Amino acid sequence: PIGTTGDTDGFQGTFDGNGKTISNLYVDLTAEPAYQSAGLFANARYATIKNFTINNAVVKNLIKTTNGNTSCGTAVVVGSAQFPVTIDNVDVNNAVVEGNRYVGGIGGYVCGTIQNCDVNGISLTAKPDNLYNNAYDNGDKVGGILGYHNTIVNGTNLTSNNTVNDFTIRAYRDMGGIAGTGRGNFTNNRATNGTITVDQLTNSYG
Repeated sequence: PIGTTGDTDGFQGTFDGNGKTISNLYVDLTAEPAYQSAGLFANARYATIKNFTINNAVVKNLIKTTNGNTSCGTAVVVGSAQFPVTIDNVDVNNAVVEGNRYVGGIGGYVCGTIQNCDVNGISLTAKPDNLYNNAYDNGDKVGGILGYHNTIVNGTNLTSNNTVNDFTIRAYRDMGGIAGTGRGNFTNNRATNGTITVDQLTNSYG
């Protein structure tokens, strides 16, 4: 993935795809579990990412921490953006995304603006994982556009004019067609033809 795979740092600047298509994106960060983010961009901050399509993507991740606190996420486009970003006019078609928390079609854990994005045909899964001392947690915050939208101080948090179609979501808790959970302004978004499954059996923790 582009950008540092932890909570901070990451890609800064503008990535303008100029209408091009990226095909067959494959990211697998499950072989050596670590404190990491996953996506085309693992991490971005103060960045603009726009104007391209991703066809046929598989993104798999496992975020291991010493406690449950992390902003590391898993998504097709941007895993984590702890500082403001703008993601504009990016389409995702036919994707599979698997992680343990903050799982999304466009963004996993995002501060900033996501607008004019379309996701068509996606499977999103978050499973609780054994974090430490045989204690399970996570399996949460999963959405067709983004897993979690965090608050920005003195900035704009906007999710607008996005669509999700033909989707399946399976997680322990906190899930939705557009967003798993979040803070900010959500306007004119649409989710259609989806199935959302609450799975509190796989790696259940209570």
